Formats: sequence, structure tokens, C-alpha cells
Amino acid sequence: PIGLAKRIGSRLKNSYPRELVRDGKLFTGNA
Repeated sequence: PIGLAKRIGSRLKNSYPRELVRDGKLFTGNA
């Protein structure tokens, strides 16, 4: 189902940058 794929895709897009930002904060905090 396309609707489900879109929902999962948007969820991944929303959570992925958040993880990257969290890692970025960790890296900048350690630097």
C-alpha cells in the first residue's frame, strides 16, 4: 500500500535528522 509506505517514509525522514542532530551534538560536545 502506497499510503503506508509514505507514512513510514515520512516517519524515517522525521526521525533520521533528529538522530543525526543528536550525534552531531555529541560530537561537538566531545570536540
